[in-house]
Amino acid sequence: MSKVEDSSLDDGSIAFNKFHFVLLGEITNLEANIMIGVLGISQFVSDLQTLLRKDGSELKKRTIQIIDTFNYAIDVTLWGDLSVMEDYDYRYLLKVQITDHTGNLWATLFDDAGKDLIGATAKETYGQVQDNPLCIRLLKKKITFHQYLFTLHVRMDTFNNPPKLKTNVTRVKKVDYSSELKFFTGLLTDI
Repeated sequence: MSKVEDSSLDDGSIAFNKFHFVLLGEITNLEANIMIGVLGISQFVSDLQTLLRKDGSELKKRTIQIIDTFNYAIDVTLWGDLSVMEDYDYRYLLKVQITDHTGNLWATLFDDAGKDLIGATAKETYGQVQDNPLCIRLLKKKITFHQYLFTLHVRMDTFNNPPKLKTNVTRVKKVDYSSELKFFTGLLTDI
């Protein structure tokens, strides 16, 4: 059973983060020293470099290259403790169109939901695609036009633009027809 609560009753006790996501190709048009967010794929990670400062102390540095869906790339330099992190793992960021009898909508799947949908980790999928680029077609065919149960997180994004509905998939399950039939049969017998 779903429960919808009026958000106008919010007492402000829950922290709210606002993000200003921009396309990589737009970064050069922005003013300097502002905080932004970017979404993309880490395409390249450099080896850890150790630099020697004038005072003789060491400084660690690592560069990563991020690419977005429009093939714009940007180099990001991580300094100090951030550069030492070795867990640059592959993660899903998928944009999908979900359709049912009422219409369709575009939604974003992040790593956990992506694993549920694809049936493999992003690192495994990346390896398959590197071995056989045509594998991406097989993956699309595997997930397209099949029925799933989606758990969605929907919010209205009003930051720095007209209001826009954002939908994220938080969980994906394949339809278990047997359990669904039992559930709906139980509803009918209760009538």
